[in-house]
Amino acid sequence: MSLLFGISKPGLANPDGVLEAITLSPNFTPNPVQQNGVSGGAKAAATVVNTAQTPTGPCNGFISEQPDHVLRLNAFFQDLEIQVASQRDTTLVIQGTGGTWCNDDASDHNPRIAGQWQAGTYNVWVGSFRQEEYYPYRLIIRQTD
Repeated sequence: MSLLFGISKPGLANPDGVLEAITLSPNFTPNPVQQNGVSGGAKAAATVVNTAQTPTGPCNGFISEQPDHVLRLNAFFQDLEIQVASQRDTTLVIQGTGGTWCNDDASDHNPRIAGQWQAGTYNVWVGSFRQEEYYPYRLIIRQTD
């Protein structure tokens, strides 16, 4: 199928702080999709999403009130993986169709959430484990089925 996403300059946020939306359909190319950003914020992740614990882990770290990325899935995905690659300790928070999912340290200091995903819109935050610390990262979205 197709992949639609755009950024005026890779890794740079819009004035509202959110990167351009990533819109995916099954069998998207390129696979994986990658987008750069800067982690962190002043608010506890659990407070922003009103959830302390999820099936994929605790909502640790600090994020901004606005999501870093918006992910739109045009159809059901049997096996989709979202991970963060960073040299520093980051966390991942996803909220949207079907609920809220968080992860911290799935692979060393890098969070990852994988599984079945319903069609819909998801807000994605990449946090820093410590408040007011900001680190460059790469968000990697991969279809594995």
